[in-house]
Amino acid sequence: MGSGRVAFLEERIRLSLGNIERLEADLAAEILLQKRFKKLRNAGDGTVISWRQKFNKRGLTYTFVALKIAGGWYTTSIFQTEKLTFDDLVDNHLQYAEEDVILKATNWKEA
Repeated sequence: MGSGRVAFLEERIRLSLGNIERLEADLAAEILLQKRFKKLRNAGDGTVISWRQKFNKRGLTYTFVALKIAGGWYTTSIFQTEKLTFDDLVDNHLQYAEEDVILKATNWKEA
């Protein structure tokens, strides 16, 4: 075993530690997301939520609405073609909600 092998193994350990730190940060972020949206996870059919989402650095925002029907979520996004799971809704939209404000409709009145 030459010193080149030791240097190689030391470098692999150094790189692995960086990966572990990134994975730990990803895990912490995921736990925060789950805590943040815990109340919505078990929302029943008929639940309506709304949020604003920013799309670029110039400040272009869009107000989304999502409705839960038959166990899946449907949004006002023009790109959605099938129902979303709650995790998909969080990954694709809710985690980007502007100022972490998500409104849930709770009281309906006839117009």
